[in-house]
Amino acid sequence: MRNKRKNRIYSSLLISTASMLLLTFVVLFFNFQFWLVSDNIGNLYVSFSDFSKTKENPSCRIILDDSIVYEIDKISTSKTKRFKLQNGKHKVEISDLNENYYLKESIFIKNYPEENNLYVSFEYNPSYEDYLPKFRKQYFDRFIEKHKNEYDKEQHSSIKEQINQQIDVEYLKRASYKPIERSFEITFYDEPIYLN
Repeated sequence: MRNKRKNRIYSSLLISTASMLLLTFVVLFFNFQFWLVSDNIGNLYVSFSDFSKTKENPSCRIILDDSIVYEIDKISTSKTKRFKLQNGKHKVEISDLNENYYLKESIFIKNYPEENNLYVSFEYNPSYEDYLPKFRKQYFDRFIEKHKNEYDKEQHSSIKEQINQQIDVEYLKRASYKPIERSFEITFYDEPIYLN
C-alpha cells in the first residue's frame, strides 16, 4: 500500500514537473517570436504632410544612407513608415520621383532601439498674384456659408464684387501670407512624441 502511495506521489510530481517544463517552453517560444517580430519593426518612424496652400500632393522618394527605401506617387496616400537604423549618423535624402525639390540632411540616432520620428512636409505658397483669386474664392465661400440665411443668390454677385475690392495683395501681406517656393522640409525628433 505504501508503494502505491509513493508511486502516485512520484507520478503526480512527474506530471506536474513535465507540465511546468512544457509551460516554460511555450512561454519562451512565444517570447522569442515576439522578440523576432519586434526587432524587425524599426525605430525610425517617417510620416508625411502636405502644407502647400494649393494642396500639391507631390510624389516622394526617401533615400537613407544611399539606398532608396521608399517611393510613393502621392504623399497624402502614405501611412507612417518604419525603418530600422542603428546608432550613429545617417544621411537622409528627400525628393519627388522626378528628383525635384531635393533635400539632403543628416540625422543622428543615439537611442537605438528607442523610437525616433522624422516628419516630411511639403511646403508651397504661390505668389501673391497667383494666390489672390483662390483666397478670394475661399473667403467668399466661407462668408456665404456663415451667412447663408441672410443673403439670397441674387445678392451673391454684389458680395463677390465687394470682396474682390476689399481683398488685394496688400490685404494678403497684412494677413501674414508669404510666398514660399516648392520644397520639402524635414523635422527630426530623437524621442517619442506623446500627445496629451
